[in-house]
Amino acid sequence: MFVNDGSKDNTFGVLSNLEKEYENLFVLNLEKNHFYPSVCNFKISCLFAIQIKIIKSKTMWTNWEEKIDPNSTIPPYLLWDMDLKKFDWEKCKSIVVERVIERGREEDYYTIFRMYGGVEGVREIVKNIKHFRWPQDAAFASMAFDINKEEMACYKHQRLREALLNS
Repeated sequence: MFVNDGSKDNTFGVLSNLEKEYENLFVLNLEKNHFYPSVCNFKISCLFAIQIKIIKSKTMWTNWEEKIDPNSTIPPYLLWDMDLKKFDWEKCKSIVVERVIERGREEDYYTIFRMYGGVEGVREIVKNIKHFRWPQDAAFASMAFDINKEEMACYKHQRLREALLNS
């Protein structure tokens, strides 16, 4: 994944040409050149407040089945506050998916796809997550899994909270 920061130095043109040449390359173009402290762990944290153009209408998870390592596991640092010896991976799947979205690497996404029914299974889990730590994580999940924000429990929960506070 390459990100053009919105600068006027033709980086976007170069990246667009590379994207045409390499099938697995994914290019994002930021409309404005804003600085945000981190572009981290396979997600762009600055989705919040920056409009992003996706250059091609392709999904992020094309051919995900080919990229799965059957021996992969979720790294313990993603669940640092849990007792993994007693951890119920099925019962706590929304926590696992949320942590991967917040801090995971690309290979962690393929691991949750293997564990929870592929992209569609993870998409359904994402829809039911009631709270993301940061708004940009919810925005990333909405974009990455092609979910309308009105379908996401976190968005509905936020709207109810705002209505309650404004009443």
